[in-house]
Amino acid sequence: MFTQSHWLRFIEGADGGAHNAPDQPKEPSQDADSTPADKQPDDEVDWKAKYEAMKTYSRQWEAKAKANVDAAKKLKEIEDAEKTEVDKLTERLKESEKDNQALQLQVDRMTIAAKFGISADDAEMFLHGDAETMATQAETLAQRSRTPRKAEAPNQGRGTAQGTKAAAEQWADSLLNK
Repeated sequence: MFTQSHWLRFIEGADGGAHNAPDQPKEPSQDADSTPADKQPDDEVDWKAKYEAMKTYSRQWEAKAKANVDAAKKLKEIEDAEKTEVDKLTERLKESEKDNQALQLQVDRMTIAAKFGISADDAEMFLHGDAETMATQAETLAQRSRTPRKAEAPNQGRGTAQGTKAAAEQWADSLLNK
């Protein structure tokens, strides 16, 4: 079946040759940009008809989607009917535990925020994780907000009236003599 040259590999057909395919003349394919002979390139396209055809096609798919939603609801009802009372209660318990955990996390977040003097908006934005992690984050955030920032230049934004050379030298001396 396979013949192999030292660097080429040929796959032979069933009769011993790869050229057994029938020789049929290929029809020229029409590309998207080619025009058939009976249509002139300057003919106008009926856009309204195309729009209506696509709209009809869209409506068909919308109807199928609505049918699928109804089928999914019926399947859900059948599955719920097959569940026992214990399964239903177990599912409700899991949902309640999940809700309880989310609420407890929110309570912890607000308690920690109040303890460190952080606003509710900042707590929502910056405090995440378990209670211990949130406490560490809140402590760091509170320390940053308590530390006053000094202006980099004492005369910044004051204009040239007070921006004398002596004031600039005094500021530089205060930085160097720390």
